[in-house]
Formats: sequence, C-alpha cells, structure tokens
Amino acid sequence: MNTMKMIELKLKSRFFRLMGIALLAPVLFLSSCNKDDDDDTQEQTISEEEAAEVVIASVSAETAGMVGQVEEASLLITAEIDEDDCNQTVTGSITGSNPPGTVMEYTYDYNRSYTLSCDGSNEPQSLTYAFTGTSGYNAPRMASDDHVSSEASVTGLGSSSVNLTFNQSYGRNGSQQSKIRNKQAFTSKVSVQTNNLVVNKLTKKVESGNATVNISGKSSNGSNFAYTGTIVFNGNGQATLNIQGGGTYVINL
Repeated sequence: MNTMKMIELKLKSRFFRLMGIALLAPVLFLSSCNKDDDDDTQEQTISEEEAAEVVIASVSAETAGMVGQVEEASLLITAEIDEDDCNQTVTGSITGSNPPGTVMEYTYDYNRSYTLSCDGSNEPQSLTYAFTGTSGYNAPRMASDDHVSSEASVTGLGSSSVNLTFNQSYGRNGSQQSKIRNKQAFTSKVSVQTNNLVVNKLTKKVESGNATVNISGKSSNGSNFAYTGTIVFNGNGQATLNIQGGGTYVINL
C-alpha cells in the first residue's frame, strides 16, 4: 500500500510540473514577442542624424533656410531702406526658387514687414524685420514642406558700422521625407534663436554669432523624438551644429 501511494504521489508531482511548464510557455513567448516589438519601435525612431539634416536644411542658404533670409534682409536694408522709412511699417512679399533638377531644389513664398526706428535726426537706429509663409526643399538627404515664421531685431544700421547684427527667432513646422537610414516620413517643429549674428554689410555674409536650436516631432509610426543643440557661426561660409549629448555636424551656409 505504501508503495502504491509513493507511485501515485510521483505521478501527481510530474503532472503538476508539466502543467506548470505548459502554462509558463505562453508567457515566455509573449514576453519574447514584446521585446522584439520594442526593439522594432526603437529602430524606427527618428535618428539624431536625420534630425540634424532637418536643422541643417532649415538654416543653410543652400535650401533657402534662415541664413538665406538673413542675407535677403541685409540686401534690403543696405540697398533700399533710408530715412524716408523712419518710424514707419512697410509690408510686402518675397518669393524665390531653385530650378527643378538642381542638387538643392527649393521654393519659398513669404509675406514680410519691417519697421525702421530712427533718432531725432532721422538717423536709423534699429529695424524690426518679420516674415511668414511657406517654404520647401528637395535635397539629396531630406525633402520637406514647411510653414515658416521669423522675427528679427537688427542693429548696426548707421553709416559708421560695417556690420549688421541680427537677434532673431526663427520657426519652421512641417513634414519631411528622409532619404537616409530607414527613409521615414515624419513631422517636425524646428526653432532657432540667434544671438548676435553678425553680417558684413558689403558681402551680405554671416561672419560670426551663435544660436540655440530645438527640434521635436513624430515619426509616421507614432514615435516621438526631440533634440536640442547649439550652432556656432564660424565665418568662411560655415557653421557648426552641436547636438546636446550627441554629435557635431558642419553646416555649409
């Protein structure tokens, strides 16, 4: 009788061990699947490199970015604005494009305004320059369609100054198609805040200054991304983008 009981207990023990394994197997399987899903999602997140491409295109004159509009404003200030504009607000529009088939295709269509502040002798002191509208580009590594807005305070307008100085808030919101990495579609919001951006009045080129930059958005699969960084304008047609906690990228202005 004791022998029979021992056999029965062993059979019951084996039965419950098998049942435990059977019940645990689906849990292990699901855990493994979830891990794979998480890894796939992580791989699809917009990379730092792709975010940097959007920032570079938003700044570079080669894609009608912020620096291109700074140069355009500098031309307007040096060639057209005079004491007759003192203490008045002037509005207008500006458009531009690069022919299809070029390496950097772009278009822009902006409404712009400026207000010139003068002293009692009608000597220009500062200028508030703003524009808003649409812009797009098709570059080798990124394509984009955006709404753009900007407001700048410009000093150094007097005849004794050889440079203009821009302190500017520039924003660009839109949709992008990456041509690198996973070649994803995504939306983004870019903001650039310049600090003492110095432009030579003669050449209309940026010589020095710095900026803070933020980019955030969402990829086509719903993943959010955000990066911050700084830009140093080095002169000689170049700037350096430094992503916080990440890499360094050269911007050809």
